Amino acid sequence: MEIRQVRYFMEVAAGGSFNQAAARLHLTQPAVSRQIKALEEELGVVLLARGTRSVALTQEGEIFYEEAQTSWHISIASFGEYKVINPARF
Repeated sequence: MEIRQVRYFMEVAAGGSFNQAAARLHLTQPAVSRQIKALEEELGVVLLARGTRSVALTQEGEIFYEEAQTSWHISIASFGEYKVINPARF
């Protein structure tokens, strides 16, 4: 699992659309879709129920999304604390 895959998943989950997520991430829709499919394969679960024009979180996707958000916010906060502790590196 790569951080970028989790980030892409979070963008799709938040917006409900691969196209919107791709635009926000400055990527193509197929690139985002491929990375999320790889994430699902690695986890062994389907995170997103794909419709013809929309995307919805599966039950597993909802759980993963909540955990991913928590982890993401902790990572960002930790990075901010590190910058305060060691400002010379930034």
